[in-house]
Amino acid sequence: MIILFACSNPARVQRPAMDTNSMIPFGSSSKPYTRYWWFASTIKKEDIRYNLNWLKSNGFGGVEIAWVYPLNRFNPKDTSYTIYTTYNKLINEYPFIKIVTPGNATKLVRYVNSIYVSYLTRSLHLDIYHPDTTRILPAVILIHCGGWVSGDRSLLKPLAEKIAETGFATILVEYRLAPEAVYPAAIIDIKNAIKWIKKNSGKYFVDEKRIALLGTSAGGQIATLVAMTSGNKIYKTNFLDEINDDVQAIINIDGVLDMTDPSESGKDSDPNQPSVGKRWLGYSYIENSEIWNEASPLNHVDDKTPPIEFINSSIKRFHAGRDEVIEKLKKYGIYYEIHTLPDSPHSFWLFDPWFDPTCSFVISFLQKVFL
Repeated sequence: MIILFACSNPARVQRPAMDTNSMIPFGSSSKPYTRYWWFASTIKKEDIRYNLNWLKSNGFGGVEIAWVYPLNRFNPKDTSYTIYTTYNKLINEYPFIKIVTPGNATKLVRYVNSIYVSYLTRSLHLDIYHPDTTRILPAVILIHCGGWVSGDRSLLKPLAEKIAETGFATILVEYRLAPEAVYPAAIIDIKNAIKWIKKNSGKYFVDEKRIALLGTSAGGQIATLVAMTSGNKIYKTNFLDEINDDVQAIINIDGVLDMTDPSESGKDSDPNQPSVGKRWLGYSYIENSEIWNEASPLNHVDDKTPPIEFINSSIKRFHAGRDEVIEKLKKYGIYYEIHTLPDSPHSFWLFDPWFDPTCSFVISFLQKVFL
């Protein structure tokens, strides 16, 4: 019998309860082997012995194990966060807002839906925009919002276009979300994207020594964590090992920096309604505080941390960890900027009247650190 474990990230996940109801025969029972898919989202490698003992005790014979990533048809998509659902939530309190849509940036060169990494049948894509030039350009990788469980890269297309128009290459990146893959899959994906961009820098006129990560909300947390953990063995990617995942600047737009702050970690009072943090990390804070600490950028600041810009809404909970990070940046003499948009909601970057000021802050910072 062969057990094919359909896992999003077999290296770091909780042990699921194994039962025959989750084991679906795959292939002909007339053959000497019966194959099963076990649709567990996560399994720790060290739990293999536990699972083999379970199989033996339940009457299963010789077992072979194969780890696989999930097929596309088994990847649920959470569509709860879109620009329209967000608009509908905000319009009563902010009746003057307008949705920002992609412009007519006709002078940009575009490469759309390029595959940067594949996990068996699952491919991840990115879009690249840059001015019509053969000059080598500093680059900005944009990581979208959606609470680690929803959203897609198209949300940041207007921002990517606006930045590219001012002389930068911009890259919109797809990454795996919590319904498909738990932490640290998204971190690994972005690190893989950085490596792919560096490998292909000549083709897309990117200066691999001038790359910034920009993230909004959950994407801001991801961007900051990725940038602060370059070369960290916790997030080893096993992809293009000869290329590093260093970046030279961070732009955090309303992304939480301390996942253990009660405003983020204290939401799991009802086990039937897990927080987005638990859905992404695989555990509530009470179940596994270590992983919440590990995912907090606050705990990874060191003397190699790149310059960082914070652009924040007026909603205090999205400032969690920011002031503590700044104190560490001061200690190491690392450049930073803070911009808080008064009377602004979370997701302000998607709407007028906040889109243009956000773009101005971003472009000014990039010009300061790269040009």
